[in-house]
Order: sequence, then structure tokens, then C-alpha cells
Amino acid sequence: MALARLLHARGIACEVLEEDSDAPDRWRDVSLDIDEQGGMNALRLAGVELALLEAAGRADDMTTVYDAQGNCLLRDIGSGASRSRIQRTQLRSILRSSLPVGTIHWSFKAAGFERQEHGGWDIVSSDGRRRTFDLIVGADGVWSRVRTLLTDAQPVYEGITVAELRIENVRTFTDPSETVGMGTMFAFGAGKGLIAQRQASDRVRLLAILEDPPGGPADIWKERPAAKDKAQLISHYRDWSSNLVALLEASAEEFTLRPILRLPGGSPWQGLSRVTLIGDAAHVMPHFASEGLNLGLADAVDLAHAMIIDEALDTRIAGFEARMLARSRMATRRCAAETRLAIASNGARELVARMARNADR
Repeated sequence: MALARLLHARGIACEVLEEDSDAPDRWRDVSLDIDEQGGMNALRLAGVELALLEAAGRADDMTTVYDAQGNCLLRDIGSGASRSRIQRTQLRSILRSSLPVGTIHWSFKAAGFERQEHGGWDIVSSDGRRRTFDLIVGADGVWSRVRTLLTDAQPVYEGITVAELRIENVRTFTDPSETVGMGTMFAFGAGKGLIAQRQASDRVRLLAILEDPPGGPADIWKERPAAKDKAQLISHYRDWSSNLVALLEASAEEFTLRPILRLPGGSPWQGLSRVTLIGDAAHVMPHFASEGLNLGLADAVDLAHAMIIDEALDTRIAGFEARMLARSRMATRRCAAETRLAIASNGARELVARMARNADR
């Protein structure tokens, strides 16, 4: 939707084929941190910055770091700066409202792609609807259908799983509230990690990061009733300090499992006329950071700019893809390092040392 808004602002007609219905699924909602360079710049150019700032909260930059034994290695109140943090459904609503009526085709599940004589494409939905375009942009996420036109590569599992939980009102739990602090909390060690982010109305987004044991995927992948699932998840942290386990115990029973995936080979593909990708369709990022969102918004800015350059369309697309993939390769390396840090045996102390080095620069 961000790309569609940027294109409309430049007088370029476009449509959004959205697999979801237009009713938001609130359980799928997550908080997104929007950085200045990638995300906020894109939303400013799209003309929705003020609407976003009115709806967004501010993410305090206080940082707390624990080891698995519950020792507080760092409590940094930060610089007093903050980032814009917004719920995904709020951002989607802002972008949707900024688009002309009829731009978005809801519940459109792409089932086939047909090349046209003039060089464009038809996209056919599973219920028989057909739309014709000069250019297809796959912004359809990790398991992109559009990507199958460009490459056979499929995301592969990295052997690490993130369980995403929530605490509805952390202030009702004295110890967990103090443990999390007012910003972001990290606890790493021995193949496991916990990340907690305090959000609006004292909600906490809690991420439990688990490395698979030798011999196969972690038990939490198996189908179980929700309550048993949570008990099984907590059992993986039985060797951790009670103040950290208390965060898991205070969370809601229902949670979502998200595997850490990557695209093999650094996401390259063979060029195909009038087809390209942006966001997670082009470069898969871990779920526990907002890197994917901000990269996707930066992709949208670059592609929208490419559309107004006076060159052949395929030449413009090739130039855009070169810039996008160079940026995403750097982000992929950075995210890979952060993921390994989260499950390192001495991850908490390594994180504190890294933050100290960055502060000295």
C-alpha cells in the first residue's frame, strides 16, 4: 500500500491485489518501530507522516540486558530520544485511507500469471477475477507467489524459532513490570533468548527465541492445545532465573510460532521483463526486528522513483533491483549476526560489549 500511495502521488495509476479481507485480524497485529532513514522518509514522501505521528506512540530507548541467571548487566536510560511505534493495523488503515477508492482489490488470491502480447501481464485470482498490468510488483511476503516467476528458490528454515507472546497489562504484575523496564529488555544465553518491548497501555510484546536441539526441531513445533503449548514453551526456560520465567508465566495463553527463514544465495534472481519484488518477497528478515518493514518502505521509495526516470521500463527495474539487493545484503548480514547473538552461550555479555563499542564511535 505504501508503494501504491507513492505511485499515486506521482500520477502513476496502480492497483493493489490484497489476499486478506478488509477486516483487520487483531491477533495478527504487531507493533512496528519505524526508523527515520527508511520508514519515516517513505511515509513522509507518501504524504502520510502527520497521520502516522498522530496515531503512533513513542518507543522509549531505555535498554535493559540480563543474562540467563537474571543478573542485570545493563540498564541504560538512553538519550531520551524515541522512535515512532505503531500497530500494523493502524499503519495499514492510514495507507488504505490515503488511496483512491477502488485501488485495493480485497480477497484476491493470485492463482496464475499470464503473459500478454503487448508485454504486460494478467493476474488471475482463485475465484476467476482477472486484472491486466504493465508491471507486476510482488510485495506478497515471505512465501511470495510472484517470486516463483523469477526463481525456484524457497525460504529455508534456520533452525531457530521465535514464539511471539503478549502481556496485556504488565503493571498488574509487579516483578515482570520492573524486569522489563520502560523500553526494551534483552535476556540471552545458552541457546535461548527473551526480548520484551513495552508498548502503549502497558502492553508488552514478548519474544522467546529458541534454537533447535541436536537431532530435530524443538518440541514446541508439535500440535498441542494452547495451554499445554505454553507450559511446554516455559519448560525450555526451566534453567533460567525466576524473574525472567515470570515474564512467560504472565503472558497470555495463546501465542504464535514464527520460524526464522532465509532465502538461499542472498536473494538474487534472473530478470524477467516487467516483474520485480520488494520487501520480504525479495529479502526475508527475522520477525523479531522491524528491519523488514523499514527495508520494504525504502524499496517502495526507490521503485516509485524509478518509475519516473526517462528510460526503458526494464532498464529502470534493473537499476532499482541493483540498489535494493545491495541494501538488503547488508541488512541480511546484520540480522544474521543479531540472531546468532540472541542464542549465543554468552550472548548477553556480548550484547553489552557491542553496545559499549557503538557508544564509543
